[in-house]
Amino acid sequence: MSIKKPVIIIVCVALVGAGAFGIKNSLNTAKQLNPSPVAATPTPSPMATELWDDPSGFSIAYPKTIAINKHDEDSVNYAHVEMTATPSAGSIIIWAKDTTAPSVDAYIKADKTWKNALCLDTTLGGKPAKKCLLKEPVETSWVGAIVEGIVYYIESKPNAESFWQDTANAIASSWKWTDASAQTETTSSNDAGGSDDIGIEEEIIE
Repeated sequence: MSIKKPVIIIVCVALVGAGAFGIKNSLNTAKQLNPSPVAATPTPSPMATELWDDPSGFSIAYPKTIAINKHDEDSVNYAHVEMTATPSAGSIIIWAKDTTAPSVDAYIKADKTWKNALCLDTTLGGKPAKKCLLKEPVETSWVGAIVEGIVYYIESKPNAESFWQDTANAIASSWKWTDASAQTETTSSNDAGGSDDIGIEEEIIE
């Protein structure tokens, strides 16, 4: 009897252990067959945008949350479109200015502002352009092109906010050239010497 008891105890322990091992394996198998559902990552909704059609010869799409100041007091530049968003300190300004530079490369090289900037070739509305990034003294990004003696560029000061750089990139991607000459009206006069009709042939730049 003294020998049988230890044997029985050992057998019982072995059975219990085997049972526990089997239950554990069953649970693991069940988990593999029925994995816990993974929550789907929601797709961010596209930001609502407005269309800006500028008389200087371009159109862009920009976020509705942005406030625009077109600086009507600026009588020197063709475009001076400032974009801000409260309470952010960042901003974007789109400029259109006269230039004598024969190319955007020449324009950048002549401007000492971009001496230490990283500049790359890109396009703006399908036209050859430059993209420059400057870290100091103020973080600034610049994308510009020259068309018919006018330099058009997007100047962004993100103030370490990704929103502004993302917005500047989106504006550059949406950029389309329009017919600036369509903004010029045909004029006429009825002077004694006769009348002159000045017509400007429409040219669409895409």
